Amino acid sequence: MIIKSFAAASSAAALKLVREEMGGDAIVLKTTRVSDRINGNQVEITACLEKPSVDQSSRLLSDPVDSNKAAVATAEVAEEAANIGAEATNRTEKINEIHEIEKIRTRLFQADLSSEFISGFLYELAVNSPETGPNLEQVQSMLSSRLAEVMLPGLNFVAGDRVLFVGPAGSGKSSAMAKMAAHLVTRSRLKVRLSTLDDVKVGALEEIQNYADFLDLEMTDPVYQSVDDCVTLIDAPSQNFGDASAEALQGKIIASKPNYCFLVISALMRSSDIIRYVAQAAELNSATHLIVTMLDQTDALGGIVAATSTSDLQVAFITDAPGGMGMITTPDPYRTAGKILGIKDSREQA
Repeated sequence: MIIKSFAAASSAAALKLVREEMGGDAIVLKTTRVSDRINGNQVEITACLEKPSVDQSSRLLSDPVDSNKAAVATAEVAEEAANIGAEATNRTEKINEIHEIEKIRTRLFQADLSSEFISGFLYELAVNSPETGPNLEQVQSMLSSRLAEVMLPGLNFVAGDRVLFVGPAGSGKSSAMAKMAAHLVTRSRLKVRLSTLDDVKVGALEEIQNYADFLDLEMTDPVYQSVDDCVTLIDAPSQNFGDASAEALQGKIIASKPNYCFLVISALMRSSDIIRYVAQAAELNSATHLIVTMLDQTDALGGIVAATSTSDLQVAFITDAPGGMGMITTPDPYRTAGKILGIKDSREQA
């Protein structure tokens, strides 16, 4: 390839010189205006010839001044090409960063998190991200920090505690109570008794009695009877706010004198439904903590954030399968964040 510059009084005259010396195959690289004391203002055209003949090479390279001009032009073109390449790379990286953030936004939206939470989280992510953009590990860590603010690392019970379980129909109150009983008996080595306030649901008493029989526990009746040598777990019926039954249940809840009142929420509930329910239930029941159930049934865990932000309560325990004898555990913010983001837990892969 030969690159050479031609100067003349006008663009047409300079282009004519290009055609005369380099022929019709010449490619114009750039056109600039130059000025010197001898020739005054001129137009300079830099052109190249990709496959010159021997005769063309000899003629075009015979002038050392022109060769120097060609070398300078080559360097300038190379620098310009490098700048264009760098700009293209930066644009590509920015597009990729935006694409990654949009994927995170979509995942958070699919997890049923509110628009307000998503906007705030993505703003924080953008501010704290490195120049290369956020990676999944950083996103999971930041989301985990948010969740850690509304999750308790542990809650211990002692003999004499009275623990009440309230919540909407189908949330898994009775199952959560049974799992808690199994945990306290087998892990904490505490004596436990079961009771129920539910005189509405058909078979409610029999269900709690079955749990007691399975775990070899005693039933306590009436529920407000003081039992100082054990932890008393009390099931409550589902609540319908705004009618006479809610007021009657409130009286029973007060009479049961609980030390802890767990508001049990199913992860299968939509965030909007959780907000409506929790806004009424947290105040009416004097709830102290949250239990979130059925976490193995869905990855849309936005209800956890909805419940905690609406009630100002923390999540003390979580459960998976709705069956009666499963595990109840303390929440793991990092693992929950990974589930929301669709990241597999390395502990599960091992």
